[in-house]
Amino acid sequence: MKIVFILGKYQPGRCGISDYVRLLAAELQRRGHHCRKISADPESGPSLAEISQSLPKADLVSLQFAPYAFSKSGISGHDLAALAETLSLRKTHVLFHEIWIGSYPSASWMQKFRGWRQRSEILRFLGKARPCLTQTTNSAYLHLLNCHGIEAKYLYLFGNIPFECAKISHRQNSDNELEAVHFGTLYDNFPYETFVCRLSQLGEEMDIKSRILVLGRQRERSGLSKLEEAAGSKGIEIEVTNELPDDEISRRLQLSDLGFSTTPYDVLGKSGATAAMLEHGLPVMAYDDGDTPDRFLSPPGPFKSRIALLNDPRFDDSIQAILRKPRPKFLNGVSHTTAEFLDSI
Repeated sequence: MKIVFILGKYQPGRCGISDYVRLLAAELQRRGHHCRKISADPESGPSLAEISQSLPKADLVSLQFAPYAFSKSGISGHDLAALAETLSLRKTHVLFHEIWIGSYPSASWMQKFRGWRQRSEILRFLGKARPCLTQTTNSAYLHLLNCHGIEAKYLYLFGNIPFECAKISHRQNSDNELEAVHFGTLYDNFPYETFVCRLSQLGEEMDIKSRILVLGRQRERSGLSKLEEAAGSKGIEIEVTNELPDDEISRRLQLSDLGFSTTPYDVLGKSGATAAMLEHGLPVMAYDDGDTPDRFLSPPGPFKSRIALLNDPRFDDSIQAILRKPRPKFLNGVSHTTAEFLDSI
C-alpha cells in the first residue's frame, strides 16, 4: 500500500508529530508498505493549498492534524479549504493530535473565541473532505469531536523512547528507596503538593525513603519550581538530569519504580512521554482535572490497570496493588499502533 502523510514542518527530535510520523512510517515500510512524508511549512512553504495541487497518487492520504502546525494563528482559511477539496477525491485518514482550543472551563474569552473559529473551520474541512476514518489519541478530543457530530475513533499514540536492550544494573540504594520518575513537561497546573504527600505516604508505608527523578529538558520552569518546593517541604530529594539521549532515558526508566505525569488524565493519551513510561512497565500516577465527564474517560492503550489517579479516594489501595504485581515486559508501542492503524483502514 502507498501511504502519503501530510504534516506540519518536519522537525524530528524537536516536534512530537514529526517523531510520530517518522517512527510509524518506518514500521509501515518494514512491513512492506511505501510511505512518503509531505511537510507543510506556514513560514517558508509549501502551504496546504500548494500541496493540494501536487498531491501524489496513493492508496491512502493520512493528514496529521494540529491547527498551529499549519498556521501561526491556528486558522488556515483558504489553504485548508483547498486541501479539503483535493482530499474529497482521495481515500483520506485524519488523525487529530490537537483540535480547537478553549473548550475547558477556565479558558479565557479570547481562547474561546479563537477556538470557536478553529472549530468551525475544522468541521467545514471534515464535511468537505469526507475522510474514510477520523481518529484522535485521547478521551477529551474524542468526546468533543463526537459531541459535534464527528464519528471519531481512538488510536493509541505510542511512546517516543525505544527500549534499551543492554544489560541494566540495579540502581544504587534500590532496595531501600522508592524512585518516582517524571519524563516530559512539568506543567504548571498540577497538584504538586498532593503528589508529594501521596509519594511520601507511600514511602512511609513501605518503610523506605522516597526520591524524585526528573528526566529531560524542562520547558516549564514554574512547574519544576513548584515540584522542588513541595518536595523540599517533605525532605524528598530531587534529581534533574536535563536532556539525555534516548538509550539513557530508557535505562533510567527501567531502573525507576513508578512514574508520574502532569498531563491531565483526559488528554493523557496525547503524551508520548507518558506512553514511554507505561511502555517501559512503570505504573503511572496521574490527575483527573474534571474537564471531561467520567463516563467518557478511558486510559491510553492497554494500560488501564497501570494508572493510579491521585484524586481517586481509592488511590492508596490502587497504587499498592499495582506495585505488588510483577512488572510487565516492555510493550513495543510503535508495532502496537501500526497494527491498529492498518486494521482500522
